[in-house]
Amino acid sequence: MSASKLGTVLRRSKTLTLIYHLRNASSSSSSFSRVSREHSLHSSASRFASLYSSRGGTFRSLPKSPFSLYSRKMTTSATLLSTTKMQIGNPGLKVLVAGGSQAQKKVGIWLFGCGAWVFSMVVLGGVTRLTRSGLSMTDWKFTGSLPPISEEQWLLEFEKYKQSPEYKRVNKGMNLEDFKFIYWMEYAHRMWGRGLGVVFALPFTYFLAKGYITRQLGLRLSALFALGGTQGLIGWWMVNSGLEEPPSEYVQPRVSPYRLAAHLTSAFVIYVAFCGLFQLSCQSPQMDQ
Repeated sequence: MSASKLGTVLRRSKTLTLIYHLRNASSSSSSFSRVSREHSLHSSASRFASLYSSRGGTFRSLPKSPFSLYSRKMTTSATLLSTTKMQIGNPGLKVLVAGGSQAQKKVGIWLFGCGAWVFSMVVLGGVTRLTRSGLSMTDWKFTGSLPPISEEQWLLEFEKYKQSPEYKRVNKGMNLEDFKFIYWMEYAHRMWGRGLGVVFALPFTYFLAKGYITRQLGLRLSALFALGGTQGLIGWWMVNSGLEEPPSEYVQPRVSPYRLAAHLTSAFVIYVAFCGLFQLSCQSPQMDQ
């Protein structure tokens, strides 16, 4: 019994000794592997630093894969295709002015000036109506005429105004000086409109001769010029309604509100058209001659 117990104790001691040595071996191998990894990382960093310094602090870009190049080409093609579709679908991107940036600037300034002129005409027309000066001129000529200069000419125009219903029912007893004021207001309003026709027609002819205006812009501007001429006819059509005798003696003479609305609406249409063409001409792509 004692011999068997002694053998058992010896075997256990050997087993414990073997387990102890195995544990020490595994811990030293893990330490060795960790030290090896740290050493390899340190070596890689050293090689990276030496390579960076040897090339003067610059690196070449890594070679791109064929898939990345293909995807980039597809993205560029899609962008160009969407831009082309946008240019085709948006009329504002069409070429309206030829001749480069300088021509585009000149045409833009001209259109902006015409729009501002129309706006000032609307304001002047409102002042003319508020001062009750719109019926002071009893005749109308498309090309206009010179204002009265001599005293005889003024008296002749004043006599024409005395025959109008407005003088008989509203301004009876008005003197010549008061008549001159309302006459000048209406005369300035009419001549300001004719001045717009000159400011529009002369640069338009010049830009056409220089080739700055394309066919699309030329058609729109021609239609706008025709609308401006019609605006003068609408104005006289409106004034003529105020020169007619009212249906009753208790009704004051005035222009037809419907004709007045048509006259004002057409003025707003012309103003908006000038603003729109100015914006489109500035946003349109440039095209050299």
